[in-house]
Amino acid sequence: KYRVPAQPLNPNPFAKPVGFTLWLSQHPLIDLMNAKVFLRNRSTAHYYTRSTGWSGNSSVAHDFDAVEDANYFARTERFVGMDVVLHYDDDPSCDLILPLRP
Repeated sequence: KYRVPAQPLNPNPFAKPVGFTLWLSQHPLIDLMNAKVFLRNRSTAHYYTRSTGWSGNSSVAHDFDAVEDANYFARTERFVGMDVVLHYDDDPSCDLILPLRP
């Protein structure tokens, strides 16, 4: 029979598991904190730029502080057909698109 080796009990049951910090630093969800928050028109795929209005280039898009801020702004301005985009400079193929409800 195969026996699982006994694990020593952790004296602090609320401590992070061994290797947790390393795993967390390599986990893709941690990058959510590094995302830029853009507002994009769903039909034209143009990004809100604040000063000049709209642009197809995400590099000039206005970076909102939070998803809630982009949502609030879109509703205040009565924009329809909008998406909030969490954009990653490292890998744009991983952008997360959140459609806003009317």
